[in-house]
Amino acid sequence: MIHLKLVIIAFIVLVVIFIGTHALKFPGTISYLMEITQGQNTLDLQASFSSAETYGRLEAFGEIGRQMYMRTMLTVDLIFPLSMALFLFLFATYTWQRLEMKPMVGRSIKSLSIAYLILDFLENSTIFFLLLRFPDRLEFLGSYIGYLTIGKRIAMYGAIFIPMALLVSAKVYSMLQTKSKKDCYLN
Repeated sequence: MIHLKLVIIAFIVLVVIFIGTHALKFPGTISYLMEITQGQNTLDLQASFSSAETYGRLEAFGEIGRQMYMRTMLTVDLIFPLSMALFLFLFATYTWQRLEMKPMVGRSIKSLSIAYLILDFLENSTIFFLLLRFPDRLEFLGSYIGYLTIGKRIAMYGAIFIPMALLVSAKVYSMLQTKSKKDCYLN
């Protein structure tokens, strides 16, 4: 049985990792990378849907920026997705158990966290490979990277908002049931 405390701890760990990997500025973080590349967004933060756009953005990073991007991918893009997926999985499991849903429903909402992790790692592997092979152009990979980004975001948002909506709906239903019972006793 997953307890709410474990979900909260996983969320706090996720927030701390996010701050450490995205807000603080030191080599290997997103903030540092954006600073040395004059504000260039990484490919996984802003989707690219054509090879020309992808390679234009990689060119804009410059040689040092591309090297730092690879370094960032070996730190941030390993640690952060794992912490996010762990939180999402625990949140889905908690929701499933708390609401005593059928196993099929539980597996479905938990699968979103797994889909998020798979898509994120596939996206990151693709970006790393594009950086590794730069300036050689891998047209197919460069043109589909944006679809991985969008798929990852859909899975992540689904893994957050579906369990949240289920919990809120259950709470509202419970409150309405309690109010209805009180109204019956008063009449």
